[in-house]
Amino acid sequence: MADHWTLHMQNYDLLQGNFSEYQELVDFIVRSLQDCKRVLDVGAGTGIITQRLLQLKISVTALDSNSSALHLLEKKCRDMNGLTIIQHDAALLPFSEKSFDGIASGLVLYNFVNPKKHLAECYRVLEEKGHLAITNPLPHLDVAGLMERNRVELTKKGILPKANDAFDELLKTTQKNEEILKKNTSSESELVSMLNDTGFQITAIRKTYRGGMISLSAKKG
Repeated sequence: MADHWTLHMQNYDLLQGNFSEYQELVDFIVRSLQDCKRVLDVGAGTGIITQRLLQLKISVTALDSNSSALHLLEKKCRDMNGLTIIQHDAALLPFSEKSFDGIASGLVLYNFVNPKKHLAECYRVLEEKGHLAITNPLPHLDVAGLMERNRVELTKKGILPKANDAFDELLKTTQKNEEILKKNTSSESELVSMLNDTGFQITAIRKTYRGGMISLSAKKG
């Protein structure tokens, strides 16, 4: 039987990739890192962020622990230059200090029991003045509401009802993610404190998903 993240990712591009609120998160990360040359995409998943960065001629190292997601990423980006794919747990990054000038962390941080330790790892592998772009759910995110807005938008685009079975599967795995979120995710003030304590200087903060999601960009040093 497929594990949780394999099930969650199998129709991610079709369903979340066509949701405008999700695209706003991706747009924020891409804008924040558009001037970088070497970016680490932590928890790259199926490569929605990776693909956008590669289109800007940025070299991207896509890291994820899920082989099925990375297979989808490789399929999608195989004809693009500058891609390195690594299957590895994101808790301890397998890179030397100052390896990248940019890090993308899209909807990843809330999965860590110790997010501050992960931020310290990001700081370690970033070069001086390097940029970190994060999107993360906040504790009050209305998951049921966002999935209903997703359903309405996909129906208007003609993706549903054709892909109803896939959407129902995504709904189940998203509800499981909500359990993780409620247990682990940080408030805005906690995120800001963790970034500052790690040594990052915050350069931008934006809230989306009707205030339930936060995007932050920060600079090292």
